[in-house]
Amino acid sequence: MDTDFYLNPGLFFRQSSVFISVYLWFKHFAERIVTMSMAISGQKTVADAGTEVALGAQPVNGPLMVKALPGNTGAIYLGRHSDGTLGSTTGLALSAGEVVIFDWVGSLANILLDAAVSGEGVSWILLAA
Repeated sequence: MDTDFYLNPGLFFRQSSVFISVYLWFKHFAERIVTMSMAISGQKTVADAGTEVALGAQPVNGPLMVKALPGNTGAIYLGRHSDGTLGSTTGLALSAGEVVIFDWVGSLANILLDAAVSGEGVSWILLAA
């Protein structure tokens, strides 16, 4: 069994015929540092009911959980219609404490938020950092 480690001109380590790209390892490590330096949770409220706002502006490269704040008295609407708007007839309605999980959204800016009652909103958290 071959257990030698060596560095070849292609920057690959070799052990037992398994190749690990040094470049990919460093790239992954650098991405983890960038991800860890960003906020991974937050809250967003709607100042004026009926006026949509973006959930945020941060990139999201993993699952995202959004939960309607427990003190909400009206519905919260999440989503984005094909024309780029959101309303009570086009959004996913959440009651106080209800949760939705998105597999991937790309950016918090891709999710719009509206509320039936001014000052109500959601909390959010990235599920993978």
